[in-house]
Amino acid sequence: MRLRHLFVAAIVVTLSCMVLLSVPALDITFNNDDKTETLECKGGIATINGDDNTLTFKDDCSMLVVNGDDNNITARNATQMTVTGDDNNIAVDSISKITLIGDDNNIKWKREAGGQAPDVSNTGDDNNIKQDK
Repeated sequence: MRLRHLFVAAIVVTLSCMVLLSVPALDITFNNDDKTETLECKGGIATINGDDNTLTFKDDCSMLVVNGDDNNITARNATQMTVTGDDNNIAVDSISKITLIGDDNNIKWKREAGGQAPDVSNTGDDNNIKQDK
């Protein structure tokens, strides 16, 4: 009887871990203006279309897309970032690829993703991209 209870408990623990590990990515689109928010994307894509926001992403995003202007964005880790908006301040812990099309954006990254500095494409004007040590 005791062995059967241990077996059932082991199955319950295993299934609980599988549920926790299979949390789906969350793609979000933020269209608001003049807001201060803390958001989650759970490995999904975050698209920011609004202007004049202060946004904090408390988990990893596969991609940040910033189309809005004058935003202050803080994120943990992201694989890619594309910024078409202007006058944004974006800080990420680590990033692999940065594409800047907009102008006057400030991008800071802390750690090298995979041991390499991010791949940067900058076709905008007066953008500032640097490692924040």
